[in-house]
Amino acid sequence: MKETKPTLKVTGIAEYVRNKAKRKQTLFTITPAGSFYFHEGERIKESEFNAQFPLDLKPVNFKGENPDGTKVE
Repeated sequence: MKETKPTLKVTGIAEYVRNKAKRKQTLFTITPAGSFYFHEGERIKESEFNAQFPLDLKPVNFKGENPDGTKVE
């Protein structure tokens, strides 16, 4: 019998894929003043762009605390 591996269940996959595509299609430049994305005709700092289009996947099941009081994520 073939053994199966457990899968990681996450939420936000559709948003992750949209944001990943947006990052791939948006012009990125590195200058002495910093790194910037050019989005919709505007120059946006890399940190602001990352905040607008985050690449986060959130686990579906948060385990919380164990009976012995330790926290597991």
